[in-house]
Amino acid sequence: MSVSSPNVLAPKSSNQTPAWVTPKNLFPSSPKAVLVQKKDVEKSTGLPASAQLPVNASPEPHSSPVLVSGPQASPIATGSTAAARPETATELRDRLFSLSTEGLTAQQLGVRNSVLRIEQFIDKAVPKREHLAELCQSLKNLAGIGNSGFKKLNSEHSRDWLRLLAFKVEDFLTHLSALEEPRYRWNEMSMNQVALLCYGLKACYDLNRNGALFSTEQSMQLLQAGRRITRKLMDQIHHRHLIHPQHHSSGDVLSVLAWITSGLQCTLELPGKQQVMLLGGCTTEAGKVSLTDIGISIFDYFEQGRAPSMTARQIGKLMNGIGRLVAAEVLVVNPKPQEKGIARERLRRALRDWCASPSMVPGGIAAGSQSEPGGAMNAVIVGNCIDGIRRLMHAGSLEAGALETMQIIGRSLQWIQQAMSRPDLSLSELQNFRTYLQSALSFVIVDQPVRAQLAAIDKAIAARPS
Repeated sequence: MSVSSPNVLAPKSSNQTPAWVTPKNLFPSSPKAVLVQKKDVEKSTGLPASAQLPVNASPEPHSSPVLVSGPQASPIATGSTAAARPETATELRDRLFSLSTEGLTAQQLGVRNSVLRIEQFIDKAVPKREHLAELCQSLKNLAGIGNSGFKKLNSEHSRDWLRLLAFKVEDFLTHLSALEEPRYRWNEMSMNQVALLCYGLKACYDLNRNGALFSTEQSMQLLQAGRRITRKLMDQIHHRHLIHPQHHSSGDVLSVLAWITSGLQCTLELPGKQQVMLLGGCTTEAGKVSLTDIGISIFDYFEQGRAPSMTARQIGKLMNGIGRLVAAEVLVVNPKPQEKGIARERLRRALRDWCASPSMVPGGIAAGSQSEPGGAMNAVIVGNCIDGIRRLMHAGSLEAGALETMQIIGRSLQWIQQAMSRPDLSLSELQNFRTYLQSALSFVIVDQPVRAQLAAIDKAIAARPS
């Protein structure tokens, strides 16, 4: 297929510098407001007010409009020349759904299933929670196909399915963000339902790998929709105390943590090639719930004796997530009297306890599953844990030479030694271990064990074929 216009699915240039959104008016505080004030719009997004949508506006669904032609237009998949009439979203959907399912790949069938569930949810006058849960699970499965599966969807043969998915995800999120009481009872959501929605949100934006899914016009809608929905969830979590010590599911709370950290990393390209973090710089006006409030609730929940009942995989996600919150300054360590945050001593003790969890004992059930070769530690779990520790080191949250710091680094050395026995350890995993140990050298009093492990890693890297 030959086209003359740039492809909206093409990856972005890697030399563009992300722009952090300023805190003011990050989340619209009044859903009934007609327009965001001009100065707040320009401050929060960097775009002129004329380029913004009304705060409570819902973009028109993509059931009939013609796709925009020009620099951001998608290529035409049906015509033989680039000059053919652009295909509408409805025509694209009808053409793809006319194909026999027997000839579709697993990835294409996954997109088809997600599209049907999105349409089912939107079409309901009163959306049902079970439909939302099924939809979020479908999107989570689709986002979990991995880079190789996503590359197959982004191939010449399957790219139209990605175009359709982009339109439907935009429809879903803008529709959900506009739902208010009583049509959708946000104030009756359970913690488990909040967790499922967080999984769905993360999946939607994770699908935009390297900017390969959403156009700049779609990104503008998705930026505002993602923030509106997150605001609704933050309010529910905080005001109804959904994250409380008696809540039985650590997985539910981890799903909220995963969405926050994912949103802090997600970059959307808006018109004018401006890069904006979806949840970047997330503090709010006085009196409003902030991500800092949610981060403190998450830390408090896991500090209070949850570790012994958690799996190694959950511990890895927790340590990685807390490290990212601290690095992004959402979770402030050793705050000033007027700031919200946690004391450094509390963080060190909690981190030590998480490292000492029974599920993190090398060679034991910490291996993550019975299929781990020779009882070796799962390298992905180890990578998540040490990435979190390294971020806390760089943020100054761990004190060099402190007893807890020595215990944390000592346990991490055991994990790395166990993971090194895996025959399938990749070069990137070895290099990640090395980067962590280089950072750890500055925090230990006796550095011989760390240097010995570094030498073993250097030997293993040198033995790899060039």
